[in-house]
Amino acid sequence: MPYLHQTRIVEVLKGAQVSRLPLQILYPERPGKGANEDSLVLEGNFGGKRILLTGDLDISGEQKLLQNPELVGKVDIFKLGHHGSKTANSPELLSAISPKLTVVSAGRNNRYGHPNAEVIERLQRLRIPVVSTQDYGMISYRYFFNGMGRWKVGIDKKGSIVQ
Repeated sequence: MPYLHQTRIVEVLKGAQVSRLPLQILYPERPGKGANEDSLVLEGNFGGKRILLTGDLDISGEQKLLQNPELVGKVDIFKLGHHGSKTANSPELLSAISPKLTVVSAGRNNRYGHPNAEVIERLQRLRIPVVSTQDYGMISYRYFFNGMGRWKVGIDKKGSIVQ
């Protein structure tokens, strides 16, 4: 790995600024052991869309996160926490951020059963649309400095992204 020696690990907590990282760090507030409950929570605006990423943060971490006034409000895109697990994605969080779209990243027929059926039902009850890598393959959002963005989903037989 020729670039490994150029890699620099930066430990960050809520409020830290990382050069050239166009995201706000909203969580964690204190160092941890690298467990799910220590997941970085990132928020940013890309191509006119407010995006929230909660990693593998669990429900108790979501409750702490909801005390953060910077978070509460409308989110355009929310990547479901912990691959759509029922240990994350609480009704309280989903109601507070009211996402226009959720994305789940989980392999087909994975051994954990992600995304969890309860979470998908919760999204349906709240009328929040969800797209999954299980259905579309790779999902990406390409954004431009003029404030515009567009979705690209799927991979064709040649490995190219298709819409």
